[in-house]
Amino acid sequence: MVRPESRTILWASLGIVMLCLALSAVPALAVDYEKPTGKILFTIHGLIDPSIAGKRAEIGRDTLEKIGFKSLTTRTFYSKKRYQFSGVLMRDLLDHVGAKGKILEITALDDYRITVPIEDYYKYDVLLATMEEGKTLTIRKRGPARIIYPIEKHEELSDKKYASRYIWQIKSMNVK
Repeated sequence: MVRPESRTILWASLGIVMLCLALSAVPALAVDYEKPTGKILFTIHGLIDPSIAGKRAEIGRDTLEKIGFKSLTTRTFYSKKRYQFSGVLMRDLLDHVGAKGKILEITALDDYRITVPIEDYYKYDVLLATMEEGKTLTIRKRGPARIIYPIEKHEELSDKKYASRYIWQIKSMNVK
């Protein structure tokens, strides 16, 4: 005969085993964030992966290199001349920190602030540029990072509503 307390222990053990099996079936998060070893260029906070310490991702050049640099040759909203920009795709950066919001608020060094629908970054190959014509962007040259839309690849990006989204001298991003 089985005692009632033995039955309770059996059911509790079975419950723990089932929970462990269920959790092992959940895929690991794709977030691959590591704190940079070099100079911090800007930070990302807000609705990002909660496993990132302090819910504030510090982004350095080594972070961007890990994500993978891309190049884009285009004019900007403010220039007729074409330039070659290098950096990371914004969607790759947001995926890297596990961003889960709908809006990205970007702040520049002079506290200029814009809000951009995150869907822009998944619809278009928007670049977070850190280089122009093979040279690292400095603060004097609109660095350390700036947003570049592929304006020549999509006619609709010539609309004035995108002009304010060309922010430079980025110091922080807040995922909302």
